[in-house]
Amino acid sequence: AALGLARRLEAATSGSGGDGGISAEEWRRVMALAISGRRGRDAVAAFRRWAALAPGAVDMRTMKRLLWLVLDKDDGGFSAGHLRAAGAVLRHGLRVLRPDEARVLFHLAMDAGLNGADDAAIGVRLAEAFFQQLGAAALRPNAVTFCILIKGYGATADAVRLERAVQAVADAGITLDAPLLNAMVDAYVSCSRLDLAVDLVRECEAAADADRAAGDAARLPRPNTRTYNILLKGFAERNDLPTCVRILRGMQERGVPADHISANTILSGLRSSLRARGVGVGAGEREARVLLGVLPKLRALGVPQPSAEGYTTLIAAAADAGDVDAAAAVLTQMHADGIVVGIHAYTTLMRALLVGGRVSAALGVFDFLRECDPATGCRPTVVTYNALLRGLCQNGRAAALDEAVARLDGMQADGVRPSIMTINTVLDGLASADPPRMRVAERVLQKWLRAHRSGPSIDAVTVSTLLKGYSRAEETGRAQSVWDRALEQDLRLDAPAYNAYLSAKANAGEIKGAVVFFDAWVRAVRGEAPPEDGVALPRHLPEPSLASFATIVQVLAVSENSFASKKALGIYSLMRRDFPDIRPDEQMVDTVLKLCVGDMNSLSGKREAFSLFSPDDTARRQANRIKAILRDLEKAGYSRDFIEARKFRVRSMLPMYTESWKDGGGGDAGDAADAYADAMDGGAGGGGGRRAAEGKGSARSSALGKIFKDHGWNAVESGFRPF
Repeated sequence: AALGLARRLEAATSGSGGDGGISAEEWRRVMALAISGRRGRDAVAAFRRWAALAPGAVDMRTMKRLLWLVLDKDDGGFSAGHLRAAGAVLRHGLRVLRPDEARVLFHLAMDAGLNGADDAAIGVRLAEAFFQQLGAAALRPNAVTFCILIKGYGATADAVRLERAVQAVADAGITLDAPLLNAMVDAYVSCSRLDLAVDLVRECEAAADADRAAGDAARLPRPNTRTYNILLKGFAERNDLPTCVRILRGMQERGVPADHISANTILSGLRSSLRARGVGVGAGEREARVLLGVLPKLRALGVPQPSAEGYTTLIAAAADAGDVDAAAAVLTQMHADGIVVGIHAYTTLMRALLVGGRVSAALGVFDFLRECDPATGCRPTVVTYNALLRGLCQNGRAAALDEAVARLDGMQADGVRPSIMTINTVLDGLASADPPRMRVAERVLQKWLRAHRSGPSIDAVTVSTLLKGYSRAEETGRAQSVWDRALEQDLRLDAPAYNAYLSAKANAGEIKGAVVFFDAWVRAVRGEAPPEDGVALPRHLPEPSLASFATIVQVLAVSENSFASKKALGIYSLMRRDFPDIRPDEQMVDTVLKLCVGDMNSLSGKREAFSLFSPDDTARRQANRIKAILRDLEKAGYSRDFIEARKFRVRSMLPMYTESWKDGGGGDAGDAADAYADAMDGGAGGGGGRRAAEGKGSARSSALGKIFKDHGWNAVESGFRPF
């Protein structure tokens, strides 16, 4: 029946545009079929036919389901087709619904767009587009409308748009209610404007106090427990425990009760602060103990004890620090406080043992969970297995890796289905082994694919991992086969997959092939015509990342020939010009500067390798290139100390080329010396260079320059500082 309806649908939507003899009820059944199969645009196509034949039969619930489906990111991502489909549903709603009902439909579209996009910025743009359509339909926005927008601006930390939305609320005369107040406070916290969040809460507190004293109705909403919990989150993430304590005391004075979420929020925020400050994984026990000491302080303030989630946060903090004893102590405290210890807490404890290198104890916890009564909910899940396998694969020992493969084989016996993340974890451990164990990796992957023929296939992480392993094992043919299969399956590969393919080609000595592939990739991303080299690229192209440029620059830098060096410098310039958001890291900066002046140790004294540029390139052009790079470092946000350190390194390398300049004869040696001295003196943004400095009475006197010139010496500094 479904196939017959689909064929009749195809006939009806082609040709002369007739309805093909399909009734309104049949179109409704086609729509229901598409909805059940999560085919959003097909469902809307059938919906439009159904609505045309029976406009009064379409109800609000159906239109809601269609909007959620068509704006769901799992339907293949947003496209113009998705937006047209959503627009068709909204237009029909405007025709058949009351204004207040139609506004609810627009709110649903805004919320679905905001929460359905993988990228929060895309979600905000979708919500704004629906907001504009709402205005075009003469529907007046209300507090819910702005609440959705403000949540989006908070998610993207867009302080400018947030302020505009807050001002628009005031201009529209919209009454501030509790949900809108909390949305504003949360957005301010997300935008790192805790000062504005605190001011808003204080304004509402003062208004509530004044209205209560005068016996008037409340003009502004009274801050509630959720409002203060949002503030607690912001200050805890700043590691500001004293302010959190003051907020809790203020809540008590105002009669606003704290709850277990208050405790959970503070613990979670403090742990996030530790991780953000780089004292998470591998931190010392002292950092973890500080966080563990917060719980007694909260109890002294009368804050209800945290839930299992809060205790698990403490265990996770101990796991980050590798403090197994502290993690076990928290677990014991949970039992003492009557908190049911769930699978999440046990999984976190197991991770703490693995981080601390106590593999046997971690396996003991895991085996204990396997023996638990299923009714307790503590049997291992795929998350538990993933945590165990990740810890074993990162242990660095062959025995732990063997154990990981064995435990993966045992998942099926436990009734747990490995996910693609599970497989990728084990593959990464095998590919990172020394030497890579790619035959075992192949068996693991093939076994999983055979057992899950109808399930998900490999993803971009799988491709990247296999390419990395084959690259390390110098198995170029197998790496190429993986890439070709990824193209055949039209996988949506990410930048790390492309980088792994570049590395595989480079490790195989295919430098030219790596460069040609990188050029084709960049040209395609920039929308330029592809070169005539016949490079095959997937349809979905990610933008190159810093690692992409660093990989190709490093490949060219170690090839020790002037053409490759020129190409590397050109790629660096292209990155800074066409991809300004990519900030070069220190290693790339050092590599590029070394290419500009050459590296004597790697060039083995070959005369033709001294110049990294074509014969018509003068030393002054080389110097100008160095000067441009140093100036660009300021734009990239590097400190003055960092730039000065690089200038000093360049100075220290220049004397190695004194003889090569002198061999050139004539005035070239002096020009080169002057050019490089100018580059170092002008550096990152200075003007005039060495000669300008001499003209202003610099310490480098003209007499000293005359001595150097009379003796034919090179005027470039050695970097040696006797005083």
